[in-house]
Amino acid sequence: SKESLKWNERGITCLNKSYEDLTKPKKGIMAKAMAPQSNEWLGQVRTQLAVAHFNIATIYIQKMDYRRAKENFKKSVDHA
Repeated sequence: SKESLKWNERGITCLNKSYEDLTKPKKGIMAKAMAPQSNEWLGQVRTQLAVAHFNIATIYIQKMDYRRAKENFKKSVDHA
């Protein structure tokens, strides 16, 4: 549905920002102390991105927009 697509796209925007933040070099004492956990968080964000792209792809399949569906299925696999 239209609303589902909108919310999944918003989620991907937020997850991409989180992913970028987690891949930046760590600065400061607290950031360095949390560095081992950031790898775990990075894995969780990648999984959530894969799921969100998969959800968007299924919406595009239902709309018979196969080009966008294929793009999102590929992004889903890239994050998995």
